[in-house]
Amino acid sequence: MKKFFVVLALLSAMVLMVGCGSSSSSDNNSAANMGKLGKECYPNETCDKGLRCDTDNNVCIEDPENPINDSDRTDSDSDVEPDTGSDSDGSDSAPDNGDTTPDGGDTMPDSGDSQPDDTDTATDGGDTVPDNGDTADDSDNGDTAPDNGDSADDSDDSDTGTNPATNLPECSPTSTTPCIDAETDLIWSGKSLETMHWANAVDYCKDLNEGGFNDWRLPSRDVLRSLVQNCDTSSDCEGTASKFGDIVFLWSSTGGSTNATGIYFFTGADQSKSVDESFNARCVRNLKCDEALFNPTLKKCVDPCGPEPCDSLTDITDATCVAFTYEQYSCGGKDTSSSLTWSTKAPNSMRWNDAVSYCDDLTESGYSDWGLPNISELRTLIQNCSQNEMPDGSCGVIDTGDPSTSCLSYSDCWTSETCGSCASDSTGGHSKFKETGWFWSSSLLSDDSSYAWFVSFDHGGVSGSIGSYNNVRCVR
Repeated sequence: MKKFFVVLALLSAMVLMVGCGSSSSSDNNSAANMGKLGKECYPNETCDKGLRCDTDNNVCIEDPENPINDSDRTDSDSDVEPDTGSDSDGSDSAPDNGDTTPDGGDTMPDSGDSQPDDTDTATDGGDTVPDNGDTADDSDNGDTAPDNGDSADDSDDSDTGTNPATNLPECSPTSTTPCIDAETDLIWSGKSLETMHWANAVDYCKDLNEGGFNDWRLPSRDVLRSLVQNCDTSSDCEGTASKFGDIVFLWSSTGGSTNATGIYFFTGADQSKSVDESFNARCVRNLKCDEALFNPTLKKCVDPCGPEPCDSLTDITDATCVAFTYEQYSCGGKDTSSSLTWSTKAPNSMRWNDAVSYCDDLTESGYSDWGLPNISELRTLIQNCSQNEMPDGSCGVIDTGDPSTSCLSYSDCWTSETCGSCASDSTGGHSKFKETGWFWSSSLLSDDSSYAWFVSFDHGGVSGSIGSYNNVRCVR
């Protein structure tokens, strides 16, 4: 009982201190949340049930030795585990699948919610009103109104409400900004009031907050060129080249250490300028996809991953597609015939040492245990070239991980009859991923460790190379 009065006295003193020091809502909220998950400990260095005080940081954390049991559905504000009932828990850090009202502290979606959770950072499939805290793009497929917190294109597939971007005026010489270019679905800012060096123009767009949007970027040359009208690059358009009526040079993001490109809109021509010269900038946002996917001919973004081209791959399950440019993509997934899981192809070719490091450092699809495949693993991706297909191909180049059973000598293990190329196939017919090109393995030649084995999927052949730039696909 004496301990209770001591705690009560300390709490009363703290309330008085808050009242005397400041009347701000943040201070009051801090006192009200004391003892809860992620909040300050009580003055006696304790926390609510199921939590313990991290005294080094004075913050309440989960106590693995005293977990909360929500089976009795007391719905206390200190719950940190999901509840299966139908009430909201203000401090839950996991979803409550049975909740029918929002949980202000949830950081993951509640699939049973029929109202929004403003602090959710993922999508709620059952919401019928927007979640202002959503940070994913096109989130909440069941929403009937837009999500104002969406960080990508501020639209939800099933929204019937008003997308903030659709209220913008169409870009013209007399329009206010931000405005939307109906031809490309790009949103443009106003022209900068001051001229600036190229590096400052890049930062200017990153830091810009205009029209309630803060995800602006300096456009690439191809994206900036989408504002050119009534002329081509060889014409003298005499002030009619810009959809905005601009007659000045504007920076693009396409540049280097000494020079960067832009467009002189009086004539519509591309020009290269020193990065130390000063010109205006106009920023862009709301690309439907990555800027590398902007097709300058079609003047819109083109995603080669839609419709999904990886679904047709033979023997590859859970196939994922990653787009590199508007005309290049890569698939990854599990090969059911070998039980090996393959990453998407690296976006660039590289030397062997860099390939080893690339796979060791790769984090993809939630996994970080990738590695460069050995020659036997890589050969499991060969098809329509039976001599080189694993495990039954006659090619003697194999890597079991054991030097006593491996055969990695060029002079002893490789012959053109057993490991050489099959008929050329430019359609990717020799690869389970329907691709061509040379791909590195991690296996070095045992009689010359300066060379590494690789597979050519143009022909389905196995060979060795040194100093080359080959493609890379990692395995786990």
